[in-house]
Amino acid sequence: MRLERLELLGYKTFASKTDLAFEDGITAIVGPNGSGKSNVADAIRWVLGEQSYSSLRAKRTEDMIFSGSENRARLGMARATLTLDNSSGWLPIDFSKVTVERRAYRSGENEYYLNGSRVRLRDINELLGQSGLGRRTYTVISQGLVDRALSLGAAERRALFEEAAGITVYQEKRKDALRKLERTQKNIVRVNDIINEIAPRLRRLERQAERAEEQKKISDRLDDLLRIWYSYRWREGTLALSQARSVARHRKKSLKNIQDKLDTVTQEMAKLRARQSELRASLRQWHRQSSELHEQAETLEREIAVSKERVRLLRAQHEELLTELAPMQTNRQEQAARVEEARAELIRIEAGADEQRAAIAAAREQLEDLQTERKKILSLVTAARDRDFALSTDLADRSNRRAQIEERRAEIASEQKTHREKLGHLQADLAAAEAIQSDLQEQLTVIESEIVTLRTRCADQESAQAQAQARRQDLQEKLAALGHKKARLQDRYDLLTRMREEGEGFYAGVRNVLRPARPGVIGALAHLIDVPPGLERALEAALGARLQNIVVETWNNAVAAIDYLEKGNKGQATFLPLDTLRPPKSLRLAAVAEMPGVIGLASELVSFEARLRPAVELALGQTLVVQDIAAARRAFESLSGGFQIVTREGEILRSSGAVTGGRRHRDRSGGLLAREREWRDLPQQLATLSGQIEALNRDLEAVKEKERAIEASLSQMQSLAQELDDRQTVLDKSLAEQDKAAGRLAQEIEWLTELVGQTGSEMETLQSRKQKLETEHKSILEEQSEIQERIALLQERLEELSAEELLGKVNSLQTDLAVTEQTRAGQEAILKSHQSTLRQLEARIEGRQNRADTLSRDADGASKRLVKLAERRRSIAEELTGVQELIAPAEKDISGIETRREELENQADALRQRLRQYETRHNQAFLEVTRRQEEMVALKRQIEDELGPVEVEMNEGLQGQPFLPLRPLVSTLPVIEELPEGMEEEMRHLRAQLRRLGAVNPNAPAEYEEQLERHTFLQTQAQDLQKAAAQLRQVLAELDAVMEKAFNETFEAIDEAFGGYFKRLFDGGTARLVLSDPDDVMGSGVEIVVRPPGKRVQRLAMLSGGERALTATALIFAILKINPPPFCILDEVDAMLDEANVGRFVGLLQEQAELNQFIVITHNRATMKVCHELARISLIFFKFVLICVNSRRKSCHHG
Repeated sequence: MRLERLELLGYKTFASKTDLAFEDGITAIVGPNGSGKSNVADAIRWVLGEQSYSSLRAKRTEDMIFSGSENRARLGMARATLTLDNSSGWLPIDFSKVTVERRAYRSGENEYYLNGSRVRLRDINELLGQSGLGRRTYTVISQGLVDRALSLGAAERRALFEEAAGITVYQEKRKDALRKLERTQKNIVRVNDIINEIAPRLRRLERQAERAEEQKKISDRLDDLLRIWYSYRWREGTLALSQARSVARHRKKSLKNIQDKLDTVTQEMAKLRARQSELRASLRQWHRQSSELHEQAETLEREIAVSKERVRLLRAQHEELLTELAPMQTNRQEQAARVEEARAELIRIEAGADEQRAAIAAAREQLEDLQTERKKILSLVTAARDRDFALSTDLADRSNRRAQIEERRAEIASEQKTHREKLGHLQADLAAAEAIQSDLQEQLTVIESEIVTLRTRCADQESAQAQAQARRQDLQEKLAALGHKKARLQDRYDLLTRMREEGEGFYAGVRNVLRPARPGVIGALAHLIDVPPGLERALEAALGARLQNIVVETWNNAVAAIDYLEKGNKGQATFLPLDTLRPPKSLRLAAVAEMPGVIGLASELVSFEARLRPAVELALGQTLVVQDIAAARRAFESLSGGFQIVTREGEILRSSGAVTGGRRHRDRSGGLLAREREWRDLPQQLATLSGQIEALNRDLEAVKEKERAIEASLSQMQSLAQELDDRQTVLDKSLAEQDKAAGRLAQEIEWLTELVGQTGSEMETLQSRKQKLETEHKSILEEQSEIQERIALLQERLEELSAEELLGKVNSLQTDLAVTEQTRAGQEAILKSHQSTLRQLEARIEGRQNRADTLSRDADGASKRLVKLAERRRSIAEELTGVQELIAPAEKDISGIETRREELENQADALRQRLRQYETRHNQAFLEVTRRQEEMVALKRQIEDELGPVEVEMNEGLQGQPFLPLRPLVSTLPVIEELPEGMEEEMRHLRAQLRRLGAVNPNAPAEYEEQLERHTFLQTQAQDLQKAAAQLRQVLAELDAVMEKAFNETFEAIDEAFGGYFKRLFDGGTARLVLSDPDDVMGSGVEIVVRPPGKRVQRLAMLSGGERALTATALIFAILKINPPPFCILDEVDAMLDEANVGRFVGLLQEQAELNQFIVITHNRATMKVCHELARISLIFFKFVLICVNSRRKSCHHG
């Protein structure tokens, strides 16, 4: 890997974008002080994730950003981009080019980018740290670092060697492991605290659960009684409601009858009122008609008188107009004669003017003919002159075109030669490109075949991986289930063990005797016998309190235990001393052995030690175990003496005939014998589960190993597939480029071939055009000579044609015509005057005649209208008589209707009074029904409050939302006609019991189960955390061993290289590295012991400046040799060396350059001479300019 490029924008002094490209070998950056050379080294250190601003020669983020100058404003962001060539795979990332970018803003925010994608600083450190670039203190080596390598203390100097050994990655892992271990320890403490907190709550919740169960029993009994009581109340309320509804219905019916009668009377009154209204409306209409007819008659009388007067006036006016028309007709005839005379004179004058116009037209025609001929001749002259000029222009054009054709022929000949040469080169290039295409296609075919094969193998591996994952998941689920089951059994066993040790269920006296180990005390009888499964309840009932009897060796042991209890007032206990016990004879079973349901003698059914037989016989020798109470009754008849018979369910039938039975509340953990048997069986169950878990773990580990192998194989194949894909992509790209190049060459060849053909055709065309131009030139000269002769002839003809005589004649004729035209105009004015006077007379006559006709017509119309008005007057008189005949009967009918209406109103008032009485009674009945309904609704609400959802028979009129048919949730009430005696007293008693119990947590049982499960889970978690802590401690130990080994190997190698470089730089002497504490390799510092040639061993502080510089240089080059970074920046490290020592330094630099890429910032000429690249940064016109001076690169980027 090598450093390929550095791009800067806004970083410190680099305000503009600056692109620095680096080649292999040694690159020197030179320039005057203050030009920004060291800023290049700072930029590389900054991009690699440096967080110490003092190392970057700054105090805060803003110092990284260009702060402005006189000619340029400050910037808001600094950006530096480092491009690394990763074709060697140095960095663990699948990219051949890796770009690392860092940006800083004035807000103090920093951003990091990897190949253009934004990432975290941690991602950059992890990627570079795996390759050794992350925190190398010697990737960028400044003059200060060289001196500081000697000035540092032994412990601080150790960091250089840890970086070289590459153990910083392990140190980070060790820190992570320590943090995880610390968190795990805290989690263990926290889990144990929670467990200790839950334990007392568990006991409290158990007691609360018992109280909740007792409350439930009382509540259930109270609910049963409440159902009976509420059922009786519901029935009584339903009967009362039905009776109230019956009364309400009867009263509603009576009310309806009265209402119907009232409605009938009201309807008849409405009909009378309607008839009366109709008659009154008709009467009003008839009176209105009578009044209107009277008014019309009066109006007609007035119109008749007016019409008579108008007829008289129209007749008089008509006579006057006829008298005026006679003299006006005479005047009209006279004026018509004068008009005819004026028209005849005008005709005569116009005839003379027509003759004059004809003469003028003839003269003008002669003049026009003459002028037309002159125009023709002038046109021919002009056309001939234009053609002569055009022919002259054509002659000049033909000459120019012939010269141009000769020039173009010369150019085409030159182009043809150039095209043929270029065509040969292109054809050769095309053949080479086609050969490369063929080779690339063959490679691509081979790679495609390999990719298909590899993908098939990947698919097979992925299928196998999926099967292995499914198998692993199945095994993990089984392991989890078994682990959970084992944890529950282990918790149960621990609980039983603790209860056994603490004497749970025993009397205080028994516990006090058993808890400390006392001499002669064997144990409680419950712990000493082994009961067969299924008989625990029977034998616990048979033994009763004797289960807690303590078996001792001797009488004296029993007395000693009794004294112990009496002295400490620690309770009582029953003891069974084996040396004094006198058990009765065992019960004889001969008479009952064959009976059905007989199991056997209790003392023979249990297991115990032989020495305990007297105690067992005493306790169980007279007890017979049977299946059920019926079998006990049969056996009872056949036995005699003192005995007891016990069933599997714990019923006891004694020899006296007394029977004990029923159920009682039992401990959740079981009886003493059941607990004892369970405690003995649990170890075997736990061992079985452990074996199963171990087997599953082995299977799981095998499956995981198989998964890892498949994953490794798949990863390898996927990596190979990626490589093949990359190669295929490269080949596809190369093939596409070759195709494109070949196409381009083919196009150029085709184009050039076409050009050659075109130029040949153009040469032929030009030759033919040249010949044609010469022919045209000759013909144009001949035509031009003919045209010039013709122009001379036309000029002679124009001089012969003159128009002056004809123009004089036309002017004289036009003058005579003007005089005649004036005379005609005067005569036309006279004619128009006479015609106007005639028209006025005719209009006046016509107006008078029209007026007379109009007056005659108006008089006739007025006479006719007078006749019509007389007829209308007679019709109105007849209508008025008819209306008067209708009014009298209508007034009589209205009087009769009024009398009948008053009678009906009296009847309606009486019915309304009775209706109000019936409404009052009906409302009282309705209120009674409503009250009963409200009582029933309240009772239903009370029932639901007390009993919850209850389905009851809803009577008519009761409002309620019916319940869904959910029988387990919605109950029904029984049918009760009478209440049992004492029921209410019992209800009060039960309510008192509930009050005494007080507030009870109904969720206590569920909470108890939940807390118990949580307690078990936390115990499991605590164990898992302990295992995790142990694993982390193992990891820490392994990391320490790896780091110690790597440090020792690197330290020894650097020590050897340091001594060799020291001798070369000093021409002798010795130098070595020593651990300050060899017994503590990982905590020891590093001391440097040197002896320059000719001197004794000296402390570093006693060395001169030059000796210190050479010693530090030897150390730096030793570290670079043992663990060379891909590139290294040396910032003026040769400044302290003289010319002789610089020569040695340069020799080491050239030698190391074979392994590393070096970028050297220097002022020394000797160092510059050995560099492969030389870049100068100068301050020119306040702008930073990069100038490249070398023999290998011809161009450089400027910033």
